[in-house]
Amino acid sequence: MKRKFILTTALFILVAMKSFAQNGAAFPIFADDISEIVISDKIDVVLTQAEPENIAVRIPDNVMGKLNVTVDRGRLFLGAGKKAKDGERLTVYVWVSNLEKLTLNGNAFATSVGVLHNKNLLISAGKEAKVSIKSDGKVWFDAPGNYQVAEGKGYSYIQML
Repeated sequence: MKRKFILTTALFILVAMKSFAQNGAAFPIFADDISEIVISDKIDVVLTQAEPENIAVRIPDNVMGKLNVTVDRGRLFLGAGKKAKDGERLTVYVWVSNLEKLTLNGNAFATSVGVLHNKNLLISAGKEAKVSIKSDGKVWFDAPGNYQVAEGKGYSYIQML
């Protein structure tokens, strides 16, 4: 009976590890929160609201070696590394709690899954950058640009064209 339990547990752990490896690696962020994200050329970021204890970055395995990631005092920097090919898009998944600033350089792209719960969000984006997020807080742009704001029930949908 004990041997059967150990074999079942080992099989479960093996299957879980294989499943996790296929979805990419998740990295807990060792900061109180990610308050600012700076995204460079070729990077697509998918933002999801999370509780402060669940702040994380998930990078698919095929993107891992092509990406430069730095976290410093609540600021997350994402940039394409030397192994990224021309025209290739690198997707990164980020869980945030109270994002305050989002900077998109080059042709970076940011979107949200669901509504982000932030008090104030400042978006700074280059001419080629694209943003498509939902937020229930105030959203500010640091430069005039071509963007649309649509009001939903309890949130705003912001899209840069």
